[in-house]
Amino acid sequence: MKYFTIKNKVASAVLAIGVPSALGAVLMSVSQIIINSQMAEYGDMAIAAMGVAMKVVTILFTNQIVSAFLADTSAFGYAVQFSRILLTTSFLFGVFYVLTNALQPVADIVSLVLAYVLYVNTSKKMAVQ
Repeated sequence: MKYFTIKNKVASAVLAIGVPSALGAVLMSVSQIIINSQMAEYGDMAIAAMGVAMKVVTILFTNQIVSAFLADTSAFGYAVQFSRILLTTSFLFGVFYVLTNALQPVADIVSLVLAYVLYVNTSKKMAVQ
């Protein structure tokens, strides 16, 4: 923590990279919300088809998309490889999202049952005393 100071400009360097990145992520999310809300009129299959189409276009034109943002040739190969890894594994994010949202109520019920059992056991012990 002692190296993370304003004096050495570490914090400002991190913020200079992090703030635009965060704003970009927020704008991408907002644009996706707007697009999905417009596509919702056509049904769930239209939204799914749009997602698949965007992935296919991105996979086919990865080199062109990356070259629009990178001029450094040494980083280009890494960026293309990383983009393809993200694109081919992005379905896992959907699976994790569904599982998380499906299992969250189960965890809530389990914690509720445990709280009830603890309450009953504690009240029995207090009644005995």
